[in-house]
Amino acid sequence: MKYFSSTSFKLALIYLIIFSTSVVLLVIYFYQSSVGLLDKVTDRTIQVEIQGLAEQYQKRGLQEVVDIIQQRLNKSPLTQSIYVLADKNKKILVGNLNQWPKLKNDDQGWVHFNLQSNKTSSDPQYVRAKQFKLIGSYYLLVGREVHALVETKKLMFDALLWGL
Repeated sequence: MKYFSSTSFKLALIYLIIFSTSVVLLVIYFYQSSVGLLDKVTDRTIQVEIQGLAEQYQKRGLQEVVDIIQQRLNKSPLTQSIYVLADKNKKILVGNLNQWPKLKNDDQGWVHFNLQSNKTSSDPQYVRAKQFKLIGSYYLLVGREVHALVETKKLMFDALLWGL
């Protein structure tokens, strides 16, 4: 009992609390920074692709956008990128989806939906995308399949948890 009331024990306990709190805060910061960077890279990639396609639509018209999307899909048919160009009734003109997906918007304008994978796995794949309305009542949906990103986040979280 006298050990618990000693000054040495109290100092060691205070040091332990400060050290543990510092480590936990550092791990949380590292995780948030890493995950945030991964999300920003994905979001920026989607934004740049949308901007490029929208500029081509304004400069050269609908057929140019159709050709660009078709070229991208032909070049890499198993891409993680999602491209869909649809008319005002959401009928697909070109893209790598068979139909316009049911979209859930978040507060920042991003849409999320599940996509049935063509891979051997029957698990649906999670897609993060943005839709954009083009002049002339056309809709452009550009996104990325982010299953690998979600799995990476889980692995990082588990590694940091075990590290603690």
